[in-house]
Amino acid sequence: GAPLARGQPRGGAARAGPALGPSRGAGVCGGGLLSGSDVTSLVGALREAPKPDRGLRDEHDCRYTNVEGQWLKWSLYSADRWELERGIVSEQHPETLTAVGDEAFAVKQGSSSTAFVRVKGAILETSCSCGMDKTQALAVRASTALGGKA
Repeated sequence: GAPLARGQPRGGAARAGPALGPSRGAGVCGGGLLSGSDVTSLVGALREAPKPDRGLRDEHDCRYTNVEGQWLKWSLYSADRWELERGIVSEQHPETLTAVGDEAFAVKQGSSSTAFVRVKGAILETSCSCGMDKTQALAVRASTALGGKA
């Protein structure tokens, strides 16, 4: 078959759902969610430019590492997986987050924290080794950039 275009998932068309068209998924990295200064104000100076990636389940990922070695990852994917994601972390005592997105919760996972925000047909997952407070702040700012309430 024809080679895949850069960023196109295996199997052809994106399976991330209608809310994740090319412009929305591509915006996870490169200032589409937050400017570099917004990110550095919360996690500190970055070691290198953000790295766009495609997750194992076709989510649009963006990875950052600061000069101290802490990491931040945003993933954007279809809200069809909302109940699945809630179920996966249900025994980790998820904390409900209010006034962000359509629905949101956060969990501590080992030395990192993850916030899940459902907003406009998508899930924005914010994972960071920078602590729960910063993870939640990053999730709120990024979901607001996607059109969620703050």
